[in-house]
Amino acid sequence: MVRMQYVASLPYSHSLSEYYVQAIALLFANLAPFPELLRPIVETYVTGSGPSILTSHVIRTTIEESPALFYELNCVPAIIQQINTSIGENPSISRPAREAKELLKTTQPYADDDTI
Repeated sequence: MVRMQYVASLPYSHSLSEYYVQAIALLFANLAPFPELLRPIVETYVTGSGPSILTSHVIRTTIEESPALFYELNCVPAIIQQINTSIGENPSISRPAREAKELLKTTQPYADDDTI
């Protein structure tokens, strides 16, 4: 089995298609039933690094497909900060970040959270 840390640490090359990034993001979101497996990836690569194309897609896809994951990992404030930081970047990073921000307004449990 491919270790998720290895997949998350793969350098993103502009020669790779957006389909690659979307597939990795969907794989991540579908591993939500195993939050402790994802915790080190979230802490290191999603909230613990700067904005990236992969990070923006992972956040957007997770909010859409497995919205409770970031609450289970107690990292919602760091996710919000990463979204806001990513919005000011180039379009390939800011587009999925803006989409994630919009999803926060309509997706449960985020829509009911007054701190967001």
